[in-house]
Amino acid sequence: MISAVNTLNRWPGLQSLLEPTNENSYFQPIKTEITHSSNTESLKHFNDQQLSIIHTASHMFNSEEGRLHMIFGPPGTGKSRTIAGIVLHLLDQLFVGNKLLICAPSNNACNELTRRILDEFSHQKIPYTDGILVRVGGQPPEDENLCEHFHEFMIHKTVFQMLTNEPQPGQSQEPDCLNVLRFCCSKIILIGDHNQLPPTVLSRNRTCCKDHPLSLSLYNRLYNIFEEGPAQIITMLKAQYRMHPDICDLANTLFYH
Repeated sequence: MISAVNTLNRWPGLQSLLEPTNENSYFQPIKTEITHSSNTESLKHFNDQQLSIIHTASHMFNSEEGRLHMIFGPPGTGKSRTIAGIVLHLLDQLFVGNKLLICAPSNNACNELTRRILDEFSHQKIPYTDGILVRVGGQPPEDENLCEHFHEFMIHKTVFQMLTNEPQPGQSQEPDCLNVLRFCCSKIILIGDHNQLPPTVLSRNRTCCKDHPLSLSLYNRLYNIFEEGPAQIITMLKAQYRMHPDICDLANTLFYH
């Protein structure tokens, strides 16, 4: 965290994030046209909202300008699968020296994203090469299928192969985002739902940070600013894939009206 703070001034979007406004070019909407004729075979199973997000991510990736986009996804609307779709759609562009960093607030969330991306590789019969996906974290996954993609495991495996020459068979507080911004990412996509679990704050002194409470995530702060604004940098996933219609109607009435 200290290292992140020391390097934060080098991040090009720092001032934009500290004082976000609708006039700032960093928060301008990204206009993309989705036509079914342009959909590749790998994208045919995504709905129109997911396709719009995937093409928005592609446009951001190829643009020279720094941009931020937000995806608002209530429970069961396919947030994780949309992330996997973004990764697969950008694969061809990642081999020119660029990298895609995906972060989540917990080890379980990282494991789930890793699993979803691998599932998409398998489902769409896309050849997978070792090292395309690297799971980094302090705690190894319990799922044996994910261990081969865990950073420390891959390092040990590589060293072992070199020596033997034999092949071998979550809710972030805003300060947590500093660890991501330290890499000076110029394009950022925030995916979440502020109506679900908020950041965990154990401090009993809830008035000491009244103006900038730790219980307010970066996602929530930006959502509150741009929800009603003209910038339209928020895309909402609306198709429901998990809930019974009656439960969905209740959630919509209570939280998403």
